[in-house]
Amino acid sequence: MNMGQITPDGTAIVRAFMPGMLANAKLEAMRPRFAAPTPDPQPEPQPQPQPANPQRAADMAFLNSVVSASADMWADDLADKIEAIGTAYEGDDEVLALWGQAIQAYTDFMVSAMA
Repeated sequence: MNMGQITPDGTAIVRAFMPGMLANAKLEAMRPRFAAPTPDPQPEPQPQPQPANPQRAADMAFLNSVVSASADMWADDLADKIEAIGTAYEGDDEVLALWGQAIQAYTDFMVSAMA
């Protein structure tokens, strides 16, 4: 390179006499322009709906039958089944709400049957 030639950025002479010093700084300053493009942010994966639990559906149907008094309200194990469902679905607000209705329906049935 001819000393009289200066590159458009004015760094040719410095590069010739102090290799690495300005060149590294200049390259670092230019890096963002030549960096690989950042990919577009991907949307968060949506949780997949849980497959239907056939036992839960059967338990909900049973509780509904107690609420509507279409279950055998005189069955010896009815209270035990209601209780077992309540403990099996702790934390499931939908089941527990229906469970509370079933308890109330069973209690009302027994109170009226004893009157």
